[in-house]
Amino acid sequence: MKLSVKILSTLAAGMLLILPLYAQTGQGIISGKVIGRDGMPLANAVLHIDRMNSLNANQRIVAQRFDTKTGKNGGYSYNGLPPGSYQVTLDENGRPLMVKGDTVGDVITVADGREATVSFDMTKAPAAAAAGSGPGAPAPSKEALEADRKALEEAAKNKKTRDSAFAAGKTAYAAMDYEEAVKQFQIVTVADPKQDVAFANLGNAYHQLKKEDEAAAAYQKAIALKPMEAAYHNNLGLALGAAKKTRLGESFIRDGGDPGSDEGGRLPVQ
Repeated sequence: MKLSVKILSTLAAGMLLILPLYAQTGQGIISGKVIGRDGMPLANAVLHIDRMNSLNANQRIVAQRFDTKTGKNGGYSYNGLPPGSYQVTLDENGRPLMVKGDTVGDVITVADGREATVSFDMTKAPAAAAAGSGPGAPAPSKEALEADRKALEEAAKNKKTRDSAFAAGKTAYAAMDYEEAVKQFQIVTVADPKQDVAFANLGNAYHQLKKEDEAAAAYQKAIALKPMEAAYHNNLGLALGAAKKTRLGESFIRDGGDPGSDEGGRLPVQ
């Protein structure tokens, strides 16, 4: 009897060691279908499935890459993916054509036992990409390569501008220099219109300046980029309420009244 207990204890210990390893490997799946430029399922389309890591709130890098191709019916399925956030890229003639999972509101999440569907329709690809497609397409010209280089340089420049302005905006807001905060967060939104946090902070700065209509417009743009963020909806409601109260209050003040205040309910955005 003692021997049986000892064996069971050993087995239990072994299971405790095995289970965490299983959890790390994951059994997530990404599958989908690729429609070619002719509107028909495309076979042998090359796809890169990248598991992404976040360096900070604004930067992500590729942690792992898994390559696959579509079958005869244009479909693909990649099993055994580790849990995490993913980005899927469709290649055409060795060059990235379409990417999914790289924008706010377009998040591809893989979890154990779950299947994420990511499909591509090449009929919706940019016209410029279509011009160089098809079997036997010529190699990119020097002009095209130079344009790509300049585009990459511009993207890097925009990122540097965005990050610098965002930091300056937060500093100005903390110092209660709201005019400067508005200026800096506007720079961020121009350099990268996909930054929901920048629009939200822009709304906060406008609110401090009692410009509630502008604040509401900024919050609406933040919500369009990240619809599930409760703080954005809360702040939008307060801005709309304050804008209405301000308009009512203007006529009330002319008659010697006091419109009151709605401070205290606004949620901060970092």
